[in-house]
Amino acid sequence: AVVSTQSGHYGRGKPILQYHGRWPFKRYFGMQEPASVFFSLANGFTVFLGVTNLLSRVPTTYNLFHTWLGYGILGLIVWFLSFIYHAKETMLTEILDYLGASTMVMMSLYCMLLRISGRDQFGKIKNKLNYKYGIPIFILFLYHSYNLGFYKKIDYGYNMRFNICIATIHHSLLLGWGLWNWSHRPHIKKAVWVIVLSTMAVLLELGDFPPIWGVFDAHALWHAATIPITKIWWDFIVEDCVYEYLRYKRKVV
Repeated sequence: AVVSTQSGHYGRGKPILQYHGRWPFKRYFGMQEPASVFFSLANGFTVFLGVTNLLSRVPTTYNLFHTWLGYGILGLIVWFLSFIYHAKETMLTEILDYLGASTMVMMSLYCMLLRISGRDQFGKIKNKLNYKYGIPIFILFLYHSYNLGFYKKIDYGYNMRFNICIATIHHSLLLGWGLWNWSHRPHIKKAVWVIVLSTMAVLLELGDFPPIWGVFDAHALWHAATIPITKIWWDFIVEDCVYEYLRYKRKVV
């Protein structure tokens, strides 16, 4: 009924209106936001390809293998939650989608902290760093989960500020580390491209306009933009793992 009403408005030159803060979408196969559903699946498939690449190219003895594997599995879960939410919005699917996205951002920061610090001469991560970084981030996860909406309505503004803050810290660390290692790690360029492209993609997430053809809104276009970014990011992860494994293997030999 909403889409039919809005179609009438569009035909008479009237502006498209939001209902309860939501834009009206054309449904396909019962899906509420079909473009976001498709792009969520595409992102999940891109992560799947990245994980399979990790499994095929990186030895399980590499010290960060299981960390990145867990990161990839989490990514698959998060994009599945995104798929479910955009297919059928309920209070539960919305909270799980938002919490999943925030968890992914925090996990990215955790992995980056492990990657850039605490190595011995053979490249192994000191075990105490897993707790040093893991415990504060887990506490932050619990705090964010509480604030996000488990006791009240979701605060969308707070959630956006939180994710941008954590992502900014992650990108700053990655950029600083990347520039420091720019000359002798050629794959670093891919990480820098991820920073540039993901920062540009966030502008889509901040936008708000009626869905193009009743299907493509700003959020859906952001999901589309993250597909190539995810591909570049996983290429960097795998190439960095291979580089580090071979580097320290030569030291041992």
